[in-house]
Amino acid sequence: MTFRKPYKDFAKIINRYWTMYGGWRAFYTSIYLHISLILLALTGPLWLSLNNFWWNDVLSVLPNLLGFTLGGFAIFISFGNDDFKAFISGTDPDENGKKSPFMGVCATFLHFVLVQFLALFTAIVCKAVWAWSQFLPCIPIIETFITPLRMIGWAFCYWLFLYGLMLIAAAALAIFRLATWYDDFQSSNRSK
Repeated sequence: MTFRKPYKDFAKIINRYWTMYGGWRAFYTSIYLHISLILLALTGPLWLSLNNFWWNDVLSVLPNLLGFTLGGFAIFISFGNDDFKAFISGTDPDENGKKSPFMGVCATFLHFVLVQFLALFTAIVCKAVWAWSQFLPCIPIIETFITPLRMIGWAFCYWLFLYGLMLIAAAALAIFRLATWYDDFQSSNRSK
């Protein structure tokens, strides 16, 4: 059936990105993950309060940040001359399929974009769920189960926002790394 192909292609490209990013090992050992978890604990009053609609902060910050990120990604793709792009892209047969520096930076940017997208998406969903919950009658036994689930969900969603903010540093460092490679490449060409 032809409708299955887009799903297979989607899974294939996500798997490729995740592999290029470094997989679960890169995720769990990331300093940005660790700092975002510390920030989540420190900002508890912001996302735990029923009087503070934390998703408004997310919805006011992330659309602009996401636009900036996509612009930065486009600039990265067009950065440098053709010789430099050829130098940092492609895999070396002796490297056993190791990712190229170009794909490593692309995976960093894509990770940044996907985390921001998920944070924005979950904030919209939380806002909608909260709005619907105001129309439904409050039944004490249901509230006993819903409150812990809400807090876990809000913690996860706010963590995505904080992690997305921390990834700004990762994207900036990836751009700086690219600039360093370009500088080294130009220095090498001048010395020939």
